[in-house]
Amino acid sequence: MSDQIVPLTSSPNQSFTLQLQVDGNPLTLNVAIRFSEMAGYWVMTVSDSAGNLLLDSLPLLTGVYPAANILGQYQYLSIGSA
Repeated sequence: MSDQIVPLTSSPNQSFTLQLQVDGNPLTLNVAIRFSEMAGYWVMTVSDSAGNLLLDSLPLLTGVYPAANILGQYQYLSIGSA
């Protein structure tokens, strides 16, 4: 499997749709990134193309890979790393 890069900008409260290749098939995801005032850091919400919530309030923390792999705790979903 090759790496797939999802470009982000520094704009606050982003929402976008992206398409990834999983096992050779396209997977469309809706992504929203927002700053959580309560938590004090950025979080990401991911839903499928039908709007079903897959991940909610996933913290976006900086660091060096692999320690900063924000999807590491969700390996059982087989959605890769980020």
